[in-house]
Amino acid sequence: MANLIYGPSYISLDYALQLHGLTPERVETVTSVTLGRPKAFSTPVGNFLYRTIKFAAYADGVDLVVKNKNSYLLALPEKSLVDKLQSDRGISIRSQKTIEHYLLESLHIELSDLAQLDSRKILRYSKAYRSQMAALLAGFIFRLQNKTTGRTDERSS
Repeated sequence: MANLIYGPSYISLDYALQLHGLTPERVETVTSVTLGRPKAFSTPVGNFLYRTIKFAAYADGVDLVVKNKNSYLLALPEKSLVDKLQSDRGISIRSQKTIEHYLLESLHIELSDLAQLDSRKILRYSKAYRSQMAALLAGFIFRLQNKTTGRTDERSS
């Protein structure tokens, strides 16, 4: 329903992070990103919140989900996290330490869940956003995976 209420849009941010099992909190409002102006709608079926995203960052990392004869657009876990990072107002992330604090303390994401994410996708999204914070996120995920697997080489693929 979120994609139909206001578009173009896809489900992302807090609601998608919950759907992907990354955050433990129950999210009541369906959160989406759009190319249009930020909006909020309260309907009999629920609340819907839309944040604006840059055109260059819009299409990559979005899947069409078909469930019970209904379909909707949903950000991949990595894209949801980058969208969340970009949409959070007032955060200042300038180091690996601050990105770790944001992920663990503010979003309550487990390290084991973060280690499952694809750092190459996050790096690609950071380039579309032209975001140093998202690039730091990609580096943090990459280092976390290397620490977990014991790898020390750089990715070549």
